[in-house]
Amino acid sequence: MKISFYIILILCIANSCNGRHSVLKTNDKLIMSKLIDALAYPIPPAPFVDSKDTVIPQRIADSLLNVKMDVGIHPNMYGDFDSSTINLLPDTYKDIMNSNKTNAKIITDIKGIESLRGHHIELVDATQTNELTGFYNVDILFHFSVIIYNSDKTKAVLELGTSKGMLNGSSGILCMEKRNDEWTIVESFGTSIW
Repeated sequence: MKISFYIILILCIANSCNGRHSVLKTNDKLIMSKLIDALAYPIPPAPFVDSKDTVIPQRIADSLLNVKMDVGIHPNMYGDFDSSTINLLPDTYKDIMNSNKTNAKIITDIKGIESLRGHHIELVDATQTNELTGFYNVDILFHFSVIIYNSDKTKAVLELGTSKGMLNGSSGILCMEKRNDEWTIVESFGTSIW
């Protein structure tokens, strides 16, 4: 009797954890990889002291894009979206948000999230900071929401936050569409900056 009670208890606990600790789907990994490659770049240098030109020369811009960065992904993918955030979206994407219930997820495995630009990607516990810099031991930290898709998986909506320091970050809503087997950003709306 006791043994069957413990077995049922263990099965109930395991089943309740399944919704949050989930393996990322292929589309999630493709979108996350694409966004990391698009948004992971170092902070450009300041212009020369006497320079009137604020444009970065092409050779410096090209060299910045070749820098390999340490990229952190926060493991908690939150699932609740503020109604004022949803109101920013075009109607097509509002419908996607309103027709899909979202639950938070915890990323436990980043296998398949890869950078074509050669960035090193790791899961980062954002509660642990570096004592010297006051920031995480990565060059840039990504915090993804749950990615919500339409029924045929050709459109997606997510919120993404990126941070390069304690007071150097922003977040926004991204509306994406799959065109010719490639995910592209169709529209984006900033939600916060720090």
